[in-house]
Order: sequence, then structure tokens, then C-alpha cells
Amino acid sequence: MSGPFFIQPIICVVFTYGGFSVKFRLRLSGLHLLASASVLSLIIGALYLGWYGWPGWYLLGADKLVGILVLVDAGLGPLATLVVSNPAKPHKELRRDITLIVLVQLAALGYGAGTLWVGRPLYYVYSQDRVEVVPAIAVDGNSVELARQQGGRFLPGLFSLPQWVWAPLPDDPEERDRIISRVLFGGPDVVAMPQHYRPLKEGISAMRAQFLPLKALSGHPGMSVTDYAALTAELARPEEELGVMPVQGRSHDGVWIFDRATGEPLAFKPVLVWDAKK
Repeated sequence: MSGPFFIQPIICVVFTYGGFSVKFRLRLSGLHLLASASVLSLIIGALYLGWYGWPGWYLLGADKLVGILVLVDAGLGPLATLVVSNPAKPHKELRRDITLIVLVQLAALGYGAGTLWVGRPLYYVYSQDRVEVVPAIAVDGNSVELARQQGGRFLPGLFSLPQWVWAPLPDDPEERDRIISRVLFGGPDVVAMPQHYRPLKEGISAMRAQFLPLKALSGHPGMSVTDYAALTAELARPEEELGVMPVQGRSHDGVWIFDRATGEPLAFKPVLVWDAKK
């Protein structure tokens, strides 16, 4: 029998058990799909609306994990129920089979939701010549404790939303060299050290020196001439009032457009301009 692997069990069901069996299986599978989709929508919606949002979802590549979750929990789970739901089975055996399927689903959902939770964006950090999105899992625990002891203003919380901060290298040359040396050997960078965080507005002078002009976006991947015209209309600001800075994510990159005078982030666009920085 040819065709995708998941079609064959369905064909066997149809030809083996007849109409009553098919209706029974479809009803249980449909209820399973409805329950799975509802739980998935609740969890994914809460994570997106509560902590990720745009562009955190895009920059951290959360959509890839969500795709796997949808396949496992809203796809394979109900399909497995369709296959095992034989009305001729004793009720006890049928309950056992479906319970096992649900337990596997819950384990996959728990793992996926946990991964999304520790990967949620905690900070958008300006440092040197770029903005980096820093997920919870990347924040150095020792630095958090040190920042807490120092009365830091930007401590991560269990339910804290992404914060905009500036992370300059420390003025102390020894501390600066230590950070650079650790980075060379795979250690945490200053962008993941809350004890060095300062308000973004304090870094506006350094930011202005690194801003690209808005016109640098035109012609780059993700920004056609038509897209650029639509962007300028959307921003409705003179170009000289705007500054562009590359954004580095875990999965995707892009740019933030800022108000040059205040440093306020105005808009994100998935446009690559790294060559312009070179």
C-alpha cells in the first residue's frame, strides 16, 4: 500500500470496521483534537501575549518549537486516538490506550512549554554597535545575584516583561579584560550581566554614534523599494530624526528604528544590514 505512513492506518480502519466504527473513531479523535487545540492555544497564546510578543517570538525562533508542539499534540495525538479507538475493545482497555496517548502528549507539551518559558526574552540590550535580545536561559545567575546585592534596577523576575537596557563594558580595565577573556572562551558577555545594566537613555550618546541612517535599509534583504516607501509612510517622521541599529537574535536578526533624540525604539523590521555596519 503506497502513500504517507499516516494514511495507511486510516484506510485499514475504514475497510475493517465499517461505518459505525468509523463514526466512533472520528468522534473520539475529533474530541481529542478539540481538547488538544484548546490547551495548546491557551499556553501558546499566554506565552506570546504575555512575554514574547513581536519581535521576540521571531528573533528567538519560538515558531519552530511551536510547530513541533502542534504536530505532536494537535496532530499525532488525535491521529493515535483515531487508530486505537476500536468500539469492539473493552472500555477498560480503550481508556488505558487513550490515557497513555494523553500522558505522552502532556510530557511533550510540558517539555515544549518549559523550553519556551526559559527561552522567553528578558532584555533588549544595547551594547557597542547592536541590540541583542537576551532570553532568560542566557542570563548569568552569578551576575543576577551580584546585581541583587548591589541593588540593581533591572533584576529579572519570574513574570517580568522584556526590559530595554544599556550594557556598556565597565570602566575598570581589569574587569573589562576579564569579561572579554571569558567571552573568548565561551563565557557570558556583558549583555547577559545585569550588574552592568544601565537605563537605555543613558546610552543615547553612544547609540547616536552607531546609528545607521534610515535610507541604509533600502535595497537590503527584506526591504524592497516599495517596502521602504511604505515604512517611511508608516513612521511619518523626517528621516533625519530616525536612527537604525542591527538587532541580533538567537534564530533571526533584524533592525530596530529609534528616535535619534530620545533613544525611544519605534519599530522593528526583519531586515539584514550587517554588511552596512562593515
